[in-house]
Amino acid sequence: MPTFSIIVPVYNSEKTLHRCLDSLKAQTYSDFEVRIVENGSVDSSCTICREYAEKDPRFLLHVNEGNCGPSGARNIGLDYVRGNYIAFLDSDDYVEPDYLDVLLRTIENTDVVFLGYHQVETDGRLLGDHIPVVKDGGCYYETLLQLSNQDMFGYTWVKVFRREIIGEHRFSCELNLQEDEVFTCEVMTQPCRVAVVPKAILNYVTGNSDSLIGRTHLDYCRKVDAAYEAWKKLLEHYEKKIEVLKQMANAHVKRCMFYGFERDLSTKAFFEDLAETTFFSEATLEDDFAACVKNHDYKKLARMRTAYRLKNKIAKLLKR
Repeated sequence: MPTFSIIVPVYNSEKTLHRCLDSLKAQTYSDFEVRIVENGSVDSSCTICREYAEKDPRFLLHVNEGNCGPSGARNIGLDYVRGNYIAFLDSDDYVEPDYLDVLLRTIENTDVVFLGYHQVETDGRLLGDHIPVVKDGGCYYETLLQLSNQDMFGYTWVKVFRREIIGEHRFSCELNLQEDEVFTCEVMTQPCRVAVVPKAILNYVTGNSDSLIGRTHLDYCRKVDAAYEAWKKLLEHYEKKIEVLKQMANAHVKRCMFYGFERDLSTKAFFEDLAETTFFSEATLEDDFAACVKNHDYKKLARMRTAYRLKNKIAKLLKR
């Protein structure tokens, strides 16, 4: 039984796949398995995956003839993993040679580890580092909120889980956004022992035009609402949950406002969805935007979006 299992979903990743898998092959700690889930690629990804599986018994290939999305692929990997600890790695990202060594030194007597990462461009150019920091003395829920405020909940690859903690939990295949955050909340609803790696040991590659994050999601508000509902369950026993959830709901309303103003989508349909979310009904904002959504004044919302875009365009021109 290996110490670590790393799940790597693969779909049309021929340009980045060698770098990703080579970074695992180069680990200074060797007791691991890589569960590669080939998810119906139409490029040479499957051939590349087979090469690694044939040459190194630690690389195990699962071929899915269709495409079940990143969540479905991760779930396939979870059904087969044997390691004591489970990590996730996207096929366009890559890790440092001491990635597993550092995790091994950190994860003892711990259930979930949040790790630091480099944010890099597709050409490897460093854009910045993101290092998790947790202040001592806080309760379990305050620790999680600190990590959430550092944007550590929205990505599964920024964490390593003890296999027993995941248990039968699986990713929602109905979501293609916020699914990582929902999964993390569900896994951590039962209090876990948490640790952080104050060092960047993973390289998160941005600028991928095919990324789901960069696409416009017409049901964005509903996906944000799924994450909010997951947080409500996670914070059920936290004494300050009402105050925290109110702040979270208000932030989500603002987040959806900017999303709706910046993306090319139907104003009416998008803000109708927002009006029906749980977080909107529990938010306490009383500004002009919230009033328009509440009163279904979509003509005024359309004018607000036009004014917002014009203001941004003028600001960009003045910066030139």
